[in-house]
Amino acid sequence: FHTDYSRRTMQIPLNEENDYDGGVVVFATRDGFVYAPRPAGSYSVHTHHIVHGVTALTKGTRYSLFLCNTTEEGKGQFGGDRSTVREDLIAYLRQVVPSELAFLGPALSFLDGSSDEELAKIINSDYKCW
Repeated sequence: FHTDYSRRTMQIPLNEENDYDGGVVVFATRDGFVYAPRPAGSYSVHTHHIVHGVTALTKGTRYSLFLCNTTEEGKGQFGGDRSTVREDLIAYLRQVVPSELAFLGPALSFLDGSSDEELAKIINSDYKCW
């Protein structure tokens, strides 16, 4: 279990729950553990105060898209107050999501067909950020 650095996190499952075993999102609440259903295309949102985790993935591959808000409280990446930010962000997402979805299928196929070692080589050669 952990909490996130980002102030808010939106997690969008990209494949169906029957594509894998395990990998269940669990939120720790005052009333006990809450297990989040994950149909593809749905989403869950939580703040950095929420303790959560994921059960062990025992079979298959679980794909997710994470959107994280790491901006200062009350200020957004797109400027302005929250209501303006929300409208700006929705307009921006409507522009970029269709082209990103065209990329997603081939990207997932590439990830499925690559070993951990092959991906590690790519990450180490292309993404030296430390």
